[in-house]
Amino acid sequence: MHIPALAFRNFSRNLRRYKILVGAFTLVVGVLIILTGIVNGITDSLREKASRYFAGDIVIQHFDATRSSVIPDPEKIRIMLESLKLEIAGRSKRSVYYQNDAKIFFAGY
Repeated sequence: MHIPALAFRNFSRNLRRYKILVGAFTLVVGVLIILTGIVNGITDSLREKASRYFAGDIVIQHFDATRSSVIPDPEKIRIMLESLKLEIAGRSKRSVYYQNDAKIFFAGY
């Protein structure tokens, strides 16, 4: 119990010795916060663009043992979604997985 108090007291009384260490730590934390913000911004933008491109925020996928994208009973899924009473602006059946030609769409490209 006394060791953390002694360590903190030693650190606070000798702060002049640790100025560079504290400065470097502050700089690293600042850079990490900025990078995290940039990465989160890019990720959110990519999700938003993908939801627009793929016609919505809900994507239903099913892959069989051969890794083919197949939905066995699409009518059952449509009925389930209609029972949720959500405001649906539109529906679109799309298949974009070609097993050898995957692409990422960003900013419409």
